[in-house]
Amino acid sequence: MAPNGALSVTSSTITGAVTLKSGYTTFDFCGSKTIRGAISATGAKGSVLIGGLLCSSNTIDGAVTLDANNAGVTLAGNYIAGAVTASANLNGTTISGNQIGGALTCTTNVPAPTNGGVSNTVGGGRSGQTCAALTF
Repeated sequence: MAPNGALSVTSSTITGAVTLKSGYTTFDFCGSKTIRGAISATGAKGSVLIGGLLCSSNTIDGAVTLDANNAGVTLAGNYIAGAVTASANLNGTTISGNQIGGALTCTTNVPAPTNGGVSNTVGGGRSGQTCAALTF
């Protein structure tokens, strides 16, 4: 994706990975799925929305990496086959109501991630910040 661009994926199937690198404005991934593909969102200037109240849940056949995003991250109500890593995100990170097949790792997010009162089901280990709690 080009710098300053926005990407909205709705009701779609993507074969392979979705990778967004530093400089894009927003990323919405709603009611969609990846086949043999991870999602990596790094360095967004705007919001990152993957599932949630205003965005249907997704099926992600791989890992999710959320790193150094600047305007809030929401990862909610999704089925994720792999691990989830959230690191160095600013201005609020919500990880809520997901079914995660791998580990859940959170580091250096400011503020620490919240789950909005809806726990995540995690098949692997949990570590870092609030994500380490069994009730997260």
